[in-house]
Amino acid sequence: METFLYFFVFTKPWLGALSLSEFPFQDFKDVAQESVPSTGLTGYVDAAFVVFSGLYLYNHRQSLRLLPYRRLWVTFLALLLVSSLFITPFPVLGLRRLVKVVVFFSMYAVAFILAREKPSGTVAYLKWLVRSAWVPVLYGVGNFVAHAKLTWAGIANREYREYSTFLHANPFAYFCIIVLVIVFTLWRYHPRCQYQHGRLHLAFLAVLTVAAVIMAGARAAILASFAAYLLLSRSSWKLRVASACLGVIALLQAPTFVNPVSALGQVTLNNGRGVAETLVEAGRGLDTEQFEHTGELAGRFLIWSTMILSLEGHYAIGRGLAYSSLFYENETGEFYYSHNDYLTLMFETGIFGLLLYWSILVGVAWLLLRQRKGLAPGSLPGLLADAGLFLIAFLALVSCADNLFVDSYNTPIIWSILGAATGSIPPKRAEAT
Repeated sequence: METFLYFFVFTKPWLGALSLSEFPFQDFKDVAQESVPSTGLTGYVDAAFVVFSGLYLYNHRQSLRLLPYRRLWVTFLALLLVSSLFITPFPVLGLRRLVKVVVFFSMYAVAFILAREKPSGTVAYLKWLVRSAWVPVLYGVGNFVAHAKLTWAGIANREYREYSTFLHANPFAYFCIIVLVIVFTLWRYHPRCQYQHGRLHLAFLAVLTVAAVIMAGARAAILASFAAYLLLSRSSWKLRVASACLGVIALLQAPTFVNPVSALGQVTLNNGRGVAETLVEAGRGLDTEQFEHTGELAGRFLIWSTMILSLEGHYAIGRGLAYSSLFYENETGEFYYSHNDYLTLMFETGIFGLLLYWSILVGVAWLLLRQRKGLAPGSLPGLLADAGLFLIAFLALVSCADNLFVDSYNTPIIWSILGAATGSIPPKRAEAT
């Protein structure tokens, strides 16, 4: 199972955009969306992983009983199963969404057992993630240099956003942030290897990954990582505040931030107009690129308000898994994701589903936060706790403006690190929880 797990994490981040008929990788903007769902290579890999991980978890069911909040997980997955089969108008789409959730739960459980039974396997797993990162990062940097205008104005206005092998720029940026967390963890775990080849290649990968984040132009990824760093880093407050302030100041120089922020300021001052109307008005007189991103925010408010109003009478268990985007398309003629995981969960699984998801997420965060106090910063359990807490904050913040809940690329990796972090806690502490 370990071999299959390493193969899965090595291929999954860049497999989704691999076309078997054309090479190199295709970008989402160049590929027509099919109206009829079809299962690609990634879907088959996910399905195979669910089967193999199911066998692995069954063979290690004694260790699985120690999984934190396992009853919440069982209840949550049972609710999603009912929602996908009996509540949603489109059971096929609901089951496809359910498989994605089972994948990241499986990654969480497998990584937990691996860390509990074989701590060295966790380090090997992190190294395989780093090996995987080289493919999309090198491809992305090279693709950006080949196609983008290498000027500050071009990069700040996001005239070309690098997608790499992820079909969209945002998940590529999220992946890069996760890679930086893993690189930092491995760097701190081997402090005496300063002059060895391993440390040098980690440093080189970190530099390339930071460049890739800038090339992707994902504002949510950058802001969420700054916020998570401020909240949960063990560094001194002076260092955290100084570095975060410098990063935010540099980020706010991008023209794409100016007009949406200005419009939201007008709304805050109670100018008497609605949010969407004010945002659209702020876009008048702008060039096409700037107006596109101002209207982007207005469109999200429109999606959110439409979905919230449609929940009347369905607050308890929602309107069905994977139905949110199709509902919005039926209402408006446009197919859009909500760009808000909490609203999506509320719409599809109701208050019960949202509360269960938050209970699991907050429960794991509380467990790691409480146990981290007794863990040395340089120990593997301490470093994994730091990484896990950072990624929980990152996931929670990005979910306010994007769809990370069932992100095919990054969510399984995030939950696998959470599983490794909780599994590496000394058993007596974990069992007392």
